[in-house]
Amino acid sequence: MNNFRVTITDVQHIKSLEYEIDLTQNSITCIVGKNGLGKTTLIKAIKNYKFADTFKKTSSPYIFKDSSRIKYEIDSVIYEYTSTKVAGKLVLDTKDMLSQDVQKNISVELPIPYGERFKFFQNLGEVDNDLRSSIATKSYQVPEELIGLLSSVYKDNRFKDLKELELKKKKY
Repeated sequence: MNNFRVTITDVQHIKSLEYEIDLTQNSITCIVGKNGLGKTTLIKAIKNYKFADTFKKTSSPYIFKDSSRIKYEIDSVIYEYTSTKVAGKLVLDTKDMLSQDVQKNISVELPIPYGERFKFFQNLGEVDNDLRSSIATKSYQVPEELIGLLSSVYKDNRFKDLKELELKKKKY
């Protein structure tokens, strides 16, 4: 898998937007620009390839028109979401079988309040008792490598007491 192209047509205020990235570079990409250019819609469209309910969870149902569509092209293979009515509202849907190899390699962070980083504290609250119990019983590991990295970045020892534990298959 080399090239990943997204073409957005008639979604919200976007008439047409095309974005392409070479996935062989294995790098982090940051999308910046003025307000209202479509950055968030682009990020949602990329995330929508992995999670088809992205727009449903993060957007007003009125951002789609009959002509709305999002086309994904991955190494010349085309997958397309088009608008369709569900319960009287337009949504984007596809009948294409999406590549799971591509899905597992997409990682997108949405802005406030939908980004995964904003769910972190909610997740902590859900495991608070287990976290406290694990700390009290010293049922944790010391992430020496991470402490070393953070100490070299920040040039101090503020992370020397960092602990790591796994609860419900997630690391904290």
